[in-house]
Amino acid sequence: PQFVADLVSWAAIGARTTESEAHRELASGLSTPVGFCNDSRGEWKVAVDAVRASSAPHAFLSVSKQGIAGIVETTG
Repeated sequence: PQFVADLVSWAAIGARTTESEAHRELASGLSTPVGFCNDSRGEWKVAVDAVRASSAPHAFLSVSKQGIAGIVETTG
């Protein structure tokens, strides 16, 4: 996720993807601030849970700085 760090000043995860584990993992690897919306029903607890989840370390399949597929580990 870091190859776009120079182009992005902040990120937002929308209501339909706030509950997505993949989006939370991706957010944990960004070095920019990330905002999470409440869910499509208006429940704000989902956004709080998303912030907590993305602040934890994760490991997932992504592309390395060299352009090679591999496992990326984040610090949260």
